[in-house]
Amino acid sequence: MVASGIEPLVYGDGPTSEQTGYRGTVRALEDRPDLTAVFAANDVMAMGAIAAVHEAGLRVPQDVSVMGNDETPLAASPLLRLTTVDPHNDEVGR
Repeated sequence: MVASGIEPLVYGDGPTSEQTGYRGTVRALEDRPDLTAVFAANDVMAMGAIAAVHEAGLRVPQDVSVMGNDETPLAASPLLRLTTVDPHNDEVGR
């Protein structure tokens, strides 16, 4: 991002929970109202991010893209349909 001239916002002040994802996204939207994407540390935090985006009157993914990380079954929920990254934990464990 930096190489492309985009300065990322990084927020991390609590556990990797839905509430932390929500609070971080609220702050990010306050700091940068033109925000177009959120990458959450995990899928649960992404749920909180989505809640904050909706609360701000914005739509996911039309206005703000939200991406999780850990590919939990939660991401496949038809209600959430979250884009997520598979960190290949099984391979790391082996």
